Amino acid sequence: MNTSQKECKKNLPNVTFDESLAKYSTFKIGGNADIFYKLAETIELPSILKFCSAKKIPYFIFSGGSNILFDDKGFRGIVIKIATRKIAVIENKIIAEAGVLISELVAASFKHGLTGLEKWAALPGTVGGAVRGNAGCNGLETKNILVNATIFDAETGKIQTVSNKYFKFKYRSSSIKDTSRIILDATFKLKIRKILEKKQKEIIEQYKKARKEKQPTGF
Repeated sequence: MNTSQKECKKNLPNVTFDESLAKYSTFKIGGNADIFYKLAETIELPSILKFCSAKKIPYFIFSGGSNILFDDKGFRGIVIKIATRKIAVIENKIIAEAGVLISELVAASFKHGLTGLEKWAALPGTVGGAVRGNAGCNGLETKNILVNATIFDAETGKIQTVSNKYFKFKYRSSSIKDTSRIILDATFKLKIRKILEKKQKEIIEQYKKARKEKQPTGF
């Protein structure tokens, strides 16, 4: 990779160099990335990947880091962290960008009087990862509530909105896993709350407690 840091900064304003990847992984392991970019706006992604292609810079894209083991040798190229965090609620549907944490998604649904995500109360990761890998727990999988998603194909440069069927979901897998297609946002269909807010909160806390007991963290 012969691209200079000066050239990278000119084309990627928020770029950093020699960034430790360990702090972005749940397992807290991994070496440094030569170039690191925290993507805060979806609109930036196509131009970033176009620059990488033109300069022949290898790239790796991730979101939450809950299912990744970074190599101790680091990454010789650019690592892009999807950190887009916008959420919108329209009636019983919630639209979230790929970088939204599942915990934030659950909190937003509760705040807007929606139910259907309680079983995900303690699920780690982000919306992008959940769709890509058909994440789930307590019997609720992404395929059960996803309406559609916006994806970007890094090979063709095409952005499109696709339906649930497009992903051909299987257990912890989808048709876009291990492809150049990247989740930008997703729309989930939930239900209007018909139980007491207090009761819903109790259910959420029960799922959190159960997961902590079965899968304790910090070890």
